[in-house]
Amino acid sequence: MVVEDEKGLAEFYARPMPVFEDGLVGVPARKPPTPTQVKPFALQADQRGAVKQERFKHQMDEESKADAMRRKFHAQSDQVVHKTPFVPEKSQKPLTELSNLTLNTEVKASQRHEYNQQRKMMEEEMLAAKKLEEERRAADELAEVTQLRKEVVHKAQPMPKFKQSVIQPAPHMPTVPTSPNFATKSRLESRSRANSTLTL
Repeated sequence: MVVEDEKGLAEFYARPMPVFEDGLVGVPARKPPTPTQVKPFALQADQRGAVKQERFKHQMDEESKADAMRRKFHAQSDQVVHKTPFVPEKSQKPLTELSNLTLNTEVKASQRHEYNQQRKMMEEEMLAAKKLEEERRAADELAEVTQLRKEVVHKAQPMPKFKQSVIQPAPHMPTVPTSPNFATKSRLESRSRANSTLTL
């Protein structure tokens, strides 16, 4: 029992929350939050748009009034009826005298004819020069082909001429051949003598 009482004393027990009937002491009362009031934005773009809209409306009203005035019929005065009619006056200039005329078309035609003649002569000269150039080129090609054919033909080369050689006598005597003194010869002779002595 004593052990159980000590265990009970060792356990932690939180104190209960105090209850205040008149609220917390020293803490002001909490005010309810006020909701956000919705207000339109005062944008400069809206102001400029309103001014522009007003100006456009005024312009449309002026144009509609002017159009209505143009559509409205207005009779003109009849002052032309009371004026004196137009009477043409006789010209005071002298009559035109006819003379030999040179029409511009005739001048142009003669110039065109001369131009055509000159152009024809130039074309003929160019054709003649071109023909001569072609003939010269053909002759050059023919000469070149002929030269190439001549060069291609095989030609035998002449026999080369060499300087005649003169045989000179040797400055020393010719070599006299002698038999070599090999060791094999002496061995053969010694063997033959030994064999001859054995047979005796």
